[in-house]
Order: sequence, then C-alpha cells, then structure tokens
Amino acid sequence: MKRSELVKVTEFLQQYRKISSIQRVDDSVLKIFFDSGLPLFVDLSRNDSYMFIKEDFKRAKLYNAPFDIILNKRFSNGKIESIEVEEGNRILRLCVLASSSYKAMRTVLQLEFTGRNTNAIIVDEEEVVLEAMRHIDASVSFRSVKVGEVLEKLPPRELKEKPFVLEGSLEDYLKEAYQKRLHVRLHDLKIQKKAQLEKKIAKLVEMMHSLDN
Repeated sequence: MKRSELVKVTEFLQQYRKISSIQRVDDSVLKIFFDSGLPLFVDLSRNDSYMFIKEDFKRAKLYNAPFDIILNKRFSNGKIESIEVEEGNRILRLCVLASSSYKAMRTVLQLEFTGRNTNAIIVDEEEVVLEAMRHIDASVSFRSVKVGEVLEKLPPRELKEKPFVLEGSLEDYLKEAYQKRLHVRLHDLKIQKKAQLEKKIAKLVEMMHSLDN
C-alpha cells in the first residue's frame, strides 16, 4: 500500500472518536469498527498489504492468541487520541486511551505496510512491545520485534511512488480494492490449476505411449 493511500485513509478515519470493536478475522486480516460506521479491514499479508471494506466478509475462525487477547483488551471501546502516518514510512499509528478498573491505559497499534516485514505491533506509552502479529528475530531482520523490548523506530526514507489520485469517494475506493485483488487472485488460481492439469495430462499421455499395443 502506498504511503499516499495511507494518508488519505488516515484523513478519512480522523472523523471518528472511538473504536467500537477490533478483532482478527483471518490469519493476516484485522476487522475494525470505528464508531458506528462500516467495518474497515486491514490485510497485512506479506508483499500485498492493503485496506478494504467488505460488508459480508466471513471470519475464517476464532483467534485467541496472546496478540488477539491484548488487541481486544486494549482497543475495543477505546477512545481515539490520534491517528497518523509516520513521515517517510508506510506506517500508520493508531493511539487509543482505554479505561481499566483502576487507570487509563494509552496504547498504540502500529500497522506497518512495509512489504516483506508487514506487521501489526501493539506498544505501550514507552514504546515497549506488548504483542505483535508476527514476532521477528534479529537474525532475520535488522530490527527485532519481541515482547518486552522497546520497538526500534524505522528510519524515514525517500519513497518512490506514483502519485495517488482518488477518483470518487474513499469508501467506494476501499470497496473496489477488495474486488480488484479478488479478481487477480482468481486469475492467478486459474493459471495455476490449468498448469497442474496440463502436467497431469502430459504424464498420462507419456504413460499411455509406454504401454504395449
């Protein structure tokens, strides 16, 4: 997802004051209800992360990992303090204030649309990682993402992107985003299945020719 797209979505979300509910509905997909509006889905698949709106999206299964528990506890019914995109990065930071039985907890959900290392990371006021969709070890990346450690900031960089031109409403754009990717995935799946069938046919023909007359 382009940074300019993230900025547009952020500007749209700044009208809301509360997160009614948030949950994971697929391995890499979050569903967020802002106030009483339509649900916003955040797909954090590696190398193809984006946001979309889909009214009849079905949850794959019930997720109850530590990440999901903290996500629900810290962000459901939370008051939005700020929504911003980091300068020089494809990172959206959603800061929420949630009231517990004894004190208010300020928490940040950091959504990173950074290609191979795309991630959703929950940090506290001190930028200490509480949980993450993907835990990343220092052996596979220059920045580790581990519970209990301070999250190192990604340095800003010059992003070479084509200008993003929004035609129509952002809501329509987010609805079309899902349909476009669904079309591409179906096309790729057809090519894959066709190749598999052709391989099987070639193998059967070869076996047939090897039989005695």
